[in-house]
Amino acid sequence: MVSLALAKQHLEYEASDRDDLINQYIAAAAAWVENYTGKRLTVGAVSDEFAEFGTYIVPSRGPFVSLTTIAYVDTDEAAATVTGAKPVSGRIYPPETGWPEIAENTAITVTYQAGYASTPADLVNAQLLLIGEYFANREAVNVGNITTELPLAVESLCRPYRSLIV
Repeated sequence: MVSLALAKQHLEYEASDRDDLINQYIAAAAAWVENYTGKRLTVGAVSDEFAEFGTYIVPSRGPFVSLTTIAYVDTDEAAATVTGAKPVSGRIYPPETGWPEIAENTAITVTYQAGYASTPADLVNAQLLLIGEYFANREAVNVGNITTELPLAVESLCRPYRSLIV
């Protein structure tokens, strides 16, 4: 994650009068990178909902760290959890006994920890480029100038980390 001090160093801006604005840009840049890559920049809790069990469960965010719970409503309409599920290479496989039966029209909630213990440098650089862009170009419209899309390299820095649908 990008700190305020690092963002200000990148922006070459020392005053503190725009710290709230820069913090907003830091949050927006982190959200963009996380949404584009499907990866959490720092370790934290994530919950996903699924309509049914498949051969295995693929968490929506990575990198996968650990499984917390798999909660569901059983066919008797009682809340229950799965025990013995096996996380392997970012997928969660059923326990030896298989997936349980669930009540109709209910969701399976998978809660887990995901994210980088240390954010990769190229994802930090992508955030810094976005923060710089947000800081320099705050308006949605540019009047009186010929404009082109800026080649920020943000996507090329993030692309190797992008999750593909499995």
